[in-house]
Amino acid sequence: MKPPRLVSIAFAVMFVLAVGSLLVRSMQETLRGNGAGAYENNYGMIIHWITPISLTAALVVAFAVSVVIRWWQKRDDRAIARLLAKRSKAQQSDAKES
Repeated sequence: MKPPRLVSIAFAVMFVLAVGSLLVRSMQETLRGNGAGAYENNYGMIIHWITPISLTAALVVAFAVSVVIRWWQKRDDRAIARLLAKRSKAQQSDAKES
């Protein structure tokens, strides 16, 4: 069962705000020269300020690559559909001539 559309939008907005705030703080600390500095999260893990920026950049690159791959697959599917349509038209015209 799919969640209601409003719930999906609310979760997406909350995710963007949470990740966005961490990213903005990381950018501020890095621009101030504290990129190699670290902070401790709720679990006691020490994380450098540059880590969220690197992770976000990796996610953006992965998303861009997935979009390009999806476009390439759809382009191939459209090309195959055109070839099949031409072939079926040719077969129909051959059948009408005989």
